[in-house]
Amino acid sequence: MRKQFAATLAATMAASAGMMGFAAPAAAAQDGNPGPWEMPDVRGEILQRAIDSVLSVTGDVDLDLELRNRKDVREVINYTNWEVCAQAPRGGENISQKSKRVILVVRRPNSSGC
Repeated sequence: MRKQFAATLAATMAASAGMMGFAAPAAAAQDGNPGPWEMPDVRGEILQRAIDSVLSVTGDVDLDLELRNRKDVREVINYTNWEVCAQAPRGGENISQKSKRVILVVRRPNSSGC
């Protein structure tokens, strides 16, 4: 199950990077983009847009991006059908250069709670 999730996440992140265009990753590779990276506030955004926002800040860095659905047992597959309701680090804080970990907690749009 974890391997399937990791493969799905990797494929989606690769597709997301392709949709963003080549300017941001090329600039990141050129500058090395060592950070620190300021985490955007993505609460309330559709998950796919939130991932794109985070990747636009970090550039071509291998992030430890974790998606959590605490509300129910549904697997997060189609990123356009989920909304970010919480995040770590918070918007405006730095993403750790050591762990490169970003956690996005999701729920279905128009649902209550997180």
